[in-house]
Amino acid sequence: MGTANAVPPWPPLLALYVHGCEASSSLVQTTRALLRALGAPRVSNWVGEPYNKNQWGWPAECNETAHAHALGVRLNCLHRLAAADASTYVFKVNTALFESPQARFLLDAYRKLAVPVLVYARESALQLLACCVRDCFNTQTGGEKFATLVDAAGRPMPLCRRFNNSYRGMRGPADAVRASVEAGSRVRLVTNDSAAVCARLNALRASRSLGRRSAFLRIHGMDAAPAPASFEQLLLDANASRRAAAWRVWLSHGVPAVAAFPPSRAEAIIAHALPPVRPSACSNVWAHYESPAAVRALAREGGCVDAVAT
Repeated sequence: MGTANAVPPWPPLLALYVHGCEASSSLVQTTRALLRALGAPRVSNWVGEPYNKNQWGWPAECNETAHAHALGVRLNCLHRLAAADASTYVFKVNTALFESPQARFLLDAYRKLAVPVLVYARESALQLLACCVRDCFNTQTGGEKFATLVDAAGRPMPLCRRFNNSYRGMRGPADAVRASVEAGSRVRLVTNDSAAVCARLNALRASRSLGRRSAFLRIHGMDAAPAPASFEQLLLDANASRRAAAWRVWLSHGVPAVAAFPPSRAEAIIAHALPPVRPSACSNVWAHYESPAAVRALAREGGCVDAVAT
């Protein structure tokens, strides 16, 4: 009788709770690779995002479902496909999704299916600002009103707009960032207003903190005790054993099979499977500012001492 309601060791669906420019694609890909290394029978390579209006590359069966536009219907369809295929789908969700007009139906579907949600965020608001100024479509994080891409001669480079519209909208800010780095461009803040910098940093810190995201899930009844981890712990920590331990704890929260592993065994597998730590993404971004020290000085001048900490 007890096995009828047993939680499957490899969940059909595993959601990563993201917001904006936070290396979410890298985390999705790494999560999939680690699940395979830890013995998951099948982990889908499907690359589409079911709730991204610019990406329609998700399973055709769900497109053919009646009322496929309904977010709750999509989630149920994905769950059926993954369960039938004994597969695990790892995908992204965000706050805006759950605040949509269809949020009630989507939240109901999440609760009914008990989809695990893994939470992460950036630790430093200043580092997040350094990343987000490149996301020129996102007005909340600054966009073109706050910063711009310029080439070595200081001429504006409209790469974001151009790259976002290529490949039928399948490319976005990440591709613009990659292209801009390859082109040798730099990032320049448009404003010299310390109050504006301070307000932006405070907004980022408040909206994207681990605590706020965890509370959001609890308030909406999606996860009573979410296990958060920071972007820096998962992707930037050069200490291999510490990084592997962070991944084990994080994955164990949503994947019963990982939780059942002896911790030392799981961490050994994860450490071996993790890609090597590349030079800090934050440092790379700072290197493309015309004056990294000036950005920190503006933050301090605006009274954002806590946000400046790295």
